[in-house]
Amino acid sequence: MDLLQIQAGQSKTWYGREELQNDGVLMFAERSIAIDAFKPNRDIGASLLGYAPGNVFQYAVGVFGGDGQGTLRATDHVMPMGRVVWSTFGDPRVGEPDLSRSAVPRFSIGANAFYNELKKSTATAFESLQPNYASATGWLGQNAALFQTGENVDIGSAGIDTQFAWLGFSFQGEYLIGHAKGETSNVNLNSRGFYGEIGAMVLAQLGLACRYSNIDSNRAVSGDQQSEVNGSINWYFRKHNAKLLLEYSTLHRQLKTAEPANDHYVRVQFQLYT
Repeated sequence: MDLLQIQAGQSKTWYGREELQNDGVLMFAERSIAIDAFKPNRDIGASLLGYAPGNVFQYAVGVFGGDGQGTLRATDHVMPMGRVVWSTFGDPRVGEPDLSRSAVPRFSIGANAFYNELKKSTATAFESLQPNYASATGWLGQNAALFQTGENVDIGSAGIDTQFAWLGFSFQGEYLIGHAKGETSNVNLNSRGFYGEIGAMVLAQLGLACRYSNIDSNRAVSGDQQSEVNGSINWYFRKHNAKLLLEYSTLHRQLKTAEPANDHYVRVQFQLYT
């Protein structure tokens, strides 16, 4: 049934609009740094999901292992999560750019959240580095030193997102928050991240896009933020089946103990789907 479906096995978890979109339908070579710092990544679990006629309403609720891709959890903890999406005139489209130049405004808003518990297994890492948020670049992993080795850490994360498309113009954005508390140390960590991007089809096959993303992995301290600016030009030979991308990106990192770091990237990518 459209409104009630069952999914089990290893899959993406129900968190982050940009993460749930296929790599091939993005306007940039990579996802935003905010999504990469907050997403749980793929995991093993089971879900109930469905959508109302016309895709006006979609939902998904599931329980996953919580240790990440390719890992069967050895402890008795699990990671429950859920996502809901409401759209006007149905689901906006597949992907970020408005290639079809929607004649009516397409608007969608979504929300997702999860809860997990991870053990601080070593001085610098948790029991699993598979979840992106617990890795060395994730909001929790960057602050692993705050927690005691051997203690369990309660983790909660949520986000809201929106997408809009009309006459070749598109917008997408997400705001994400994370909270972690050490069960023994009582240390509290609060984080946030966000991104916003706009795109425009200026010719039948030519699209321009820009994106800004920011991460504050520990709201209680200053000088630890990261921000990224991306600009891209896409030439769609056959929509997403054959496209050429040229992108310039700059990544700024505030460093608490040294001078700020700035990285610059130029990417050229050709994509072919058969």
